Amino acid sequence: MGEPGVARVEELARSFAEHAGLEVVLVELVREPTGRVLRVLLDKPDGVTIDDCSTVAQPLSRALDAEPPIAGSFTLEVSSPGIERPLVKRVDFDRFAGQEAAVRLAKSHDGKKRFKGTLVGTDGDVVVMEVEGAQVRLPLAEIAKAHLVVES
Repeated sequence: MGEPGVARVEELARSFAEHAGLEVVLVELVREPTGRVLRVLLDKPDGVTIDDCSTVAQPLSRALDAEPPIAGSFTLEVSSPGIERPLVKRVDFDRFAGQEAAVRLAKSHDGKKRFKGTLVGTDGDVVVMEVEGAQVRLPLAEIAKAHLVVES
């Protein structure tokens, strides 16, 4: 969340999402070939519908128009996280224990930055994974990106 206004957008999105029984998974401002995209990913246990996205997108869009926390133009995109859901918070790593995940670290851990295996959960500030038959302990603070993996 390099852009200071993204934290404010996340705060607004959470307030609208909570009223609808939705969880804000991730809010990010990214540069796409078509310009900047302010992406808000929502989730709920039985899956996110188009109506769920609209329930958050409409009031969020009005709030951003009224008091823009981010300078310049961008496109607001509100959607589900998809089947390869990002893992962002500590609770995500516990909630999806037993599922396959891919993790990329900001710096090398035992000579590697990328790990793919089964989530075991967290232990304090460490994410525990089963990778190729061995338990790997990855510092939560060093995780640059993580997501569920769905094998096809």
